[in-house]
Formats: sequence, C-alpha cells, structure tokens
Amino acid sequence: MLNVFLFTGGYTGESVISYRTAETFKKHLDKGKYRVITIDIKRDGWNAFVAEKPAEFNHEICQVRSGDTTYTADVALIALHGPPGENGWLQGYLEMRSIPFTTGSTLCMSLSFNKKFSIDIASKNGIKTADSVLLTHPKKVDYTRLQSRFAYPLFVKPNDSGSSLGISKVKKPEDLQKAVELAFSEGKEVMVEELLTGTEVTCGVYRSLDKLIALPPTEIRSHNEFFDFNAKYNHASDEITPAEISDEATTNVQEAAKKIYNIFNCKGVIRVDFMVSEEGTPYLIELNTVPGMSGESIVPQQLNTAGIPFTEMLDDIIDEALAQ
Repeated sequence: MLNVFLFTGGYTGESVISYRTAETFKKHLDKGKYRVITIDIKRDGWNAFVAEKPAEFNHEICQVRSGDTTYTADVALIALHGPPGENGWLQGYLEMRSIPFTTGSTLCMSLSFNKKFSIDIASKNGIKTADSVLLTHPKKVDYTRLQSRFAYPLFVKPNDSGSSLGISKVKKPEDLQKAVELAFSEGKEVMVEELLTGTEVTCGVYRSLDKLIALPPTEIRSHNEFFDFNAKYNHASDEITPAEISDEATTNVQEAAKKIYNIFNCKGVIRVDFMVSEEGTPYLIELNTVPGMSGESIVPQQLNTAGIPFTEMLDDIIDEALAQ
C-alpha cells in the first residue's frame, strides 16, 4: 500500500477551496491501494493527520509519526490552491526531498502562477491572448498611459492570485484606480487586460498513461459581471458541459489546451480558461495548474461527461508522478 501525503490548506483565502478539493480526493482515492496522510499547511505551521487523528510531522524530512509508526511519503497529492501549492514553493520543498508529486515542476508552477508571464509565454508559442500591461508598484501606476492604451470595459486582476479573488471589470475611467487598489490588496503585482468578447469556456487536461486527454469543454454563463469567486463556488453561474459551441470550436479549444499543457510541461490535471470568438478561435484567459475538485468544481463535471471515473483519473495522475 502506497503512502499518499495529501497536501491541503494554504496561505490565502483559497484555503477553503483547498479543503473541499482534499475531501473529494479522499472520497475517491482507492482505499485498497493508498494510505492517506493529510498535511494541512497553514502560516503558523504544518499539521499532520493519520486516519483523521493528529500526528507528529517532521518538516525537515517530510515524515509523519503516529504512535509507534513512522510514515514516509511515496507520493504527494497536491490539493492546495494558491500559495504555497500553486506557485512552486511546495514543489520546491518536495523536489529537494526527492518526493514525487502530482503537479508540474517548481519552474512550471512558478511561471504559470504568474498571469502575465503565462500569457506572454503562451502568446510567443502561437496561442491567442488579450493585450495586457503589468503593474508592479501601487504608487507608481501611470493611469494616463492606461487610459490611452485600453478601451472600456477592461479587466483588472492580481497577477498572482487564483479563484478570481480581487478581480474587477472596470466600465469607466473613474473606477480604474479603485480596481487597481483592490487588486494590489490581493497580490504584489496587478495585470490590466483588455476585455475579450465571445463565449467563455474552460477545458481540463491530464495524462493517462502516455496519452494526453482533453476533457469536454464547459461553457460558463455567469450570473454576475464575470466568472468571479461567487460565481465559481456559490452556484452563481450556469456551467454547461459539453459547451454549446461548434464541433470545430470544441476541437480548437481542446487542441489549444493540450498545447498549453505541453508548453509549460505540466503534470497532473490542469484547467485552461478561454474566450472563444465568433469564428471559433480560442483566446487564453488563464491557466489553472491546480484546478478545484470540489462538488462545485468544473473538472469533475467534465470527467463525468467523458465517462471517466474520478478514481481512475486519480490513479492516472499518481502513476504519472511515480514515473517521473
């Protein structure tokens, strides 16, 4: 039986989503194959649990002791959204201890977590993207330059935050500064981006054996101005799987999602958000290297539509990690 260290929690408001993802993983992991040891990461410490009971965690060597039994990790299953699970910090910790894990490398995660970097890298590799500008200091924002470059409405978002926290759709110039300040409250850098129009879709991708699988895309119809935190996690959106787009557009989305998976050398499951134009061309919105897996999340819906058992997907990403 393999010891699966399930990492969850985190340092941001996304931790609540991490716990939901972790519960889904525990529910679907094959109990005949895996022993799950939970590592709950918080700013004030890392706490271990064996069979839901507190245990002693040795941070230096990533080892857990419960009573007279000591557990070492055969593989790390990452159920942690935002830092340190989605930005490369946790991956660096695991790489230094030669523990395989179910996401991309430290480099992959750090690059993809930076929205501006990931957009620019994808664009240089032939993926369509929106025009954007990176702001690096809250007191050095050239609002005149922004006003001349972008039409309204536009988007302002933290460059290094997930779950749509701190994002604003700005409709008029007088609201721009407030939106920038909000975004800086959630991240150290801010991205201002032109508004894309079309049909918003998202597509999960993972590897099964040696085959890259693009799941049926989901169409997002938010009840709010855009697909924000409330829409994602509080049922304030309609999520239609498969997306009601043409077969050609579906193929374009799936191929673009797989291309992005390869560009960043991703591992495990990712989800890629696109805006699809009237011509069926996908424009990259965002890459999610640790997508939500709770009951409200999209990838489980896509797996169900594709007829792929959740347990089978978990087996695949664990096998991929062990083969690294």
